[in-house]
Amino acid sequence: MVKLKELREALQSNDPLLIEEIYERIYDDYYKLVYYIVIKIVKDTEDCIEITNDVFLKAFNNISKFDINNNQSSIKSWIVRIAKNEAINFYNKQKRIALRNSGSI
Repeated sequence: MVKLKELREALQSNDPLLIEEIYERIYDDYYKLVYYIVIKIVKDTEDCIEITNDVFLKAFNNISKFDINNNQSSIKSWIVRIAKNEAINFYNKQKRIALRNSGSI
C-alpha cells in the first residue's frame, strides 16, 4: 500500500517517473476495492469497468485537491469516496434516462 508520505514525496519531487510509479501502485492497491464498490451500485460489468477507470482518472487528475499534508487523510478513503460518488451519479443518470424513455416524466 502506498503511504501518504510516499505520495507527498513523489508529488513534491515533480519527477514524472516517480509520480507515475506511485499512481500505478495506487491503482494496483485499490482497483479491486473500487470495482467492488461500483459493481454493488451499478450492477453492470461493462459500466463498472468504465466507471472504475473513470474513478482513477478523476483521482489522478484531481490529486492536487487531496490534502497530502494532513496526516489524518487517507488515500483509501479519498478513492472510496470518489468511487461511491461516481457510481451513484451514474446510477441516478441511468435512472433518469429510463424514466424519461418510459414516459414517466
